[in-house]
Amino acid sequence: MSIRINYTKFLLAVPFLSSPALSAKNPKQPKLQNQPNVLLIVTDDQGIGDFGFMNPLVKTPNIDQLASESAVFTNFTACPASSPSRASLYTGRNHLLTGVWGVPPRSNAYPDEAFAPQFFKAADYNTFLLGKRDCTQAVGCEPWEFGWDSGFTVTGYQQKDPRMGTKTGMVPMKGYTSEIMSDEAVKFIKSSVKKPWFISLNFITPHMPWVCSPEFAAPYKTAGYSDNLAACWGAITQMDAVLGKVMDQIKKQGLEENTIVLLYSDNGATSPEVQKLVGKKEQKVPGDDWIKRNALQLRAYKSSTYQNGVKVPFMIKYPNVIKVGARTQFARVEDVLPTLLELTSISDKNIKHQTFSGVSIVNNLTDRNKKVAVPDAFRLNIAHEGSPQTKKGIIPNPAELKFEDHHLTLQNETYVFHTLPGGIKELYNLQNDPGEKVNIAEKFPEITNEMATECRKQWDIVIQSGRAFGMPALQIGRNQWDGKPVSQNVLSAGYVQKLKGEVNQIAQELQGFALAGDAAYYKLDVVTPAKYYVFVKGKNFDKCGSIELLFANQLITGQITPNGDLSFGEVDINKTDIQLILKCTSNSVSGEKATVTQLVFSRNNNAGSPYREKISKE
Repeated sequence: MSIRINYTKFLLAVPFLSSPALSAKNPKQPKLQNQPNVLLIVTDDQGIGDFGFMNPLVKTPNIDQLASESAVFTNFTACPASSPSRASLYTGRNHLLTGVWGVPPRSNAYPDEAFAPQFFKAADYNTFLLGKRDCTQAVGCEPWEFGWDSGFTVTGYQQKDPRMGTKTGMVPMKGYTSEIMSDEAVKFIKSSVKKPWFISLNFITPHMPWVCSPEFAAPYKTAGYSDNLAACWGAITQMDAVLGKVMDQIKKQGLEENTIVLLYSDNGATSPEVQKLVGKKEQKVPGDDWIKRNALQLRAYKSSTYQNGVKVPFMIKYPNVIKVGARTQFARVEDVLPTLLELTSISDKNIKHQTFSGVSIVNNLTDRNKKVAVPDAFRLNIAHEGSPQTKKGIIPNPAELKFEDHHLTLQNETYVFHTLPGGIKELYNLQNDPGEKVNIAEKFPEITNEMATECRKQWDIVIQSGRAFGMPALQIGRNQWDGKPVSQNVLSAGYVQKLKGEVNQIAQELQGFALAGDAAYYKLDVVTPAKYYVFVKGKNFDKCGSIELLFANQLITGQITPNGDLSFGEVDINKTDIQLILKCTSNSVSGEKATVTQLVFSRNNNAGSPYREKISKE
C-alpha cells in the first residue's frame, strides 16, 4: 500500500490548520501576562511525511493535537543535517558562520557563539537540556557552560538503556531513551515553580537505529508494513506518546496559557536505503517503504538541499497571543531564536553575541495576514554530490574552496535556486512545483541570474569570514562550568588542522600512523598556562613506528603505558605555544598502523579513565 498526497491541496486534508473555530483572538500586540515558559522540542530525522497530520499512515496524535493548537509553518526550511540545523536554531545564525559545517567532528561552534539558553538564563529562567547535545557547545566544553543549568544528555544514538551525561558525570539509565527524557521533563516542570523555565527537549528519534517498544511497532506490522518501517514509525509513535505526558503535565499545573511550545524536525528523512547513497549523485530511493514515507513526493533525502532534505513543518503555540492556523509565510530555522526573544520580551543585548542571521516573525504569528521580510535561506549539501570535499578527512585551507565545486541553494518564499558542480543551474517554483521536477532556469533567466549572484555573494561572505570549514583549536587548561579547574582536558584526535603521509581523519579518529613522516598538526588555545602531563589514547602503538611529539621546539618520544596508550611526560605549556605535532619518526616493522583517538592534557601523572564515550556519525 502506498499513499501520494497532492501537496497543493494538502491543507484541505488537514482542516484544523485553517479552521476559524480553532483560531485564537488576534491582538495587535502580544498579551504577556507573566514571563512565559518555553518548551523547545526538536525531533531527529523526522521527515515531513513522518507526521500524522501530513501523512495518515503514521500515527502521531499528540503532535497532531499540538499542530491543531499552533501556528503551523508549511513553508519552513531547516538545514540538511542535524548539527548544522541545531547550530542555526540555538544561535539564530547561518550554521556556516558558527563554525559548524557538518556532523561530528565538523560540528563544533566557536566559543564566541551565544546559545539560546544563555539569553534565557540571563533573564532569570531555569534552563534544562534533555537528549541530543551536538552543537550545544564548543569543542572540549560542556552544555552547562553555554546556558543550560542542568540536564540529561545523550551522545550517539542510544535508543535504550543509555548512559546520559549530567553536570556530575555519566549516569546509566534503564528504559527507552525517549521515555526517560519525558519523565525527566515532567520532574523538572513539577519542581520549577518559582521561576519561568526554558526546556530543550532534543529527541534522538527517529534517527537510526530504529528501536521501540514492541507494542508501538505492532499496529504497523499488523497493517502489513515491513519490519523496518514498523520500527521507524513505531519509534515515532512512542515518542509522540511520551511527548503527550509532558504536554499533560503542563496542563495539570495550569501552565498551558503561559507556555510557548515549539516543535520542528532538524532535517529531512533518511533510511537504510538512503545511507547507501551517501556521497553519490542524487538517486531515486528504492523500495515501497520510501514511497509511503515520502507522501508529498519531495525530492532527495537527508543531507541534501533538495526539499526532502530541508523542508519540515514548524509549529509554535502560545495561547491568546499566537493565532492558530496554517502559515504560508516563508521562515527559516535561523528565525526561531530572534522570534522567541521577542515573544518573551527578552533583549538580545543582555548577552554578547554574533550578529543574528535570523529575524523575528512575531508579526506573522499574531496576524497571519502580515508578512515579514525574511532573508533568503542559503544552504549547502552536507554529504552528497557537491558537499565540501576533504583531503584525508579535513580541509587544510578553506579559502581555496571554490563556489563552482559545491551544491549550494538559495531559497525564498516562491523560488529555490540550485548551483551544482559542473556549472549546472536549476530553478524551481516551489508554489506549484514543490517536488522540484521542472527546471525553469532557462525560462526565467533574470530570476536565475539574480539568485545566482546572491548565492555567490553569500558563499563569499562565508569564506571571507574565516569561520567555516575548519577544525577547532584544542582548548588546554579550560576550567569547568563552575569555574573550578578541571583535572584533565580530554579532546578528540579528529580536531586536526593538517595531515601528512598516510594518516587520515575518519570520524573522530586518526588512522594510519605507520611510516616515518606520518604526522598530525594541531592548533592550541591555551586558556591556563601550566605544566601538563600529555597522553595520547589509541591502539597499536606497540606495533607501529615510534611516535614523537613536537612542541615548543622540543621533540619528545612517547612511552607506551601499561594500558597501551602513549605518555609524553610533563610538558610546560604557555599561551604562546599554538601548535602541537604528532609525528611518526620510524617505519612500522610489522606493517601495522596505529590509530589515535584522544589527546589528554592532565594536571597529574595519572590519566585515569578519560571520557571515552563514542559519538556516532550522523
